[in-house]
Amino acid sequence: MLDALEMAASTDVIFRTAPRLSTPSLLKKLLEAVSAASEADREQARGTLENALALLTAGHDSSDAPRECPPGGGLAAWQARHVTAYIRDNIGATLRARELSRVARLSYSHFSRAFKVSFHETITSYIMRQRISLAQDKMLTTDHALSRIALECGLCDQAHFSRMFRRIVGLTPSSWRRHFASDVAPQRILCSRHVIDR
Repeated sequence: MLDALEMAASTDVIFRTAPRLSTPSLLKKLLEAVSAASEADREQARGTLENALALLTAGHDSSDAPRECPPGGGLAAWQARHVTAYIRDNIGATLRARELSRVARLSYSHFSRAFKVSFHETITSYIMRQRISLAQDKMLTTDHALSRIALECGLCDQAHFSRMFRRIVGLTPSSWRRHFASDVAPQRILCSRHVIDR
């Protein structure tokens, strides 16, 4: 486990990606960092608490769909809902922009432009961010190997997963997991004289 100052300092990395997550476990980790930091450094604890408060008041939902009327040239609200739901439901499979354009009932080129206007990022980067968000959630809630998590999130292998994770989050998946999922340990069952890992 990290000491109080390292744990509190690492919350800056979490906060960069936290608005994209709707994970109660992540908020719990921030609050644990506050209590650990409050003993060591009151100013660091205050900053960490402000980050946690910003998460609570941000009001982000898991769809990341635009909330207000779409800007000129953007997707209609129903299109944004359908596309984000389709991405969420098929995140483990290969997702192509052409299939998403059919979901939104637009041509490929118009859909690509409208998506970028509505979501302020390309389709590819949005999908990758959703995959990394799902992977973070799985790393916090399961003890699965990173290669298995990569495949479940629709990435081709662990190397690709690690490269994309580091690009988006700023840490490697294994170091991020060590910092924030230390309470998720492999379940052990004592069976007579042998210990069996599950």
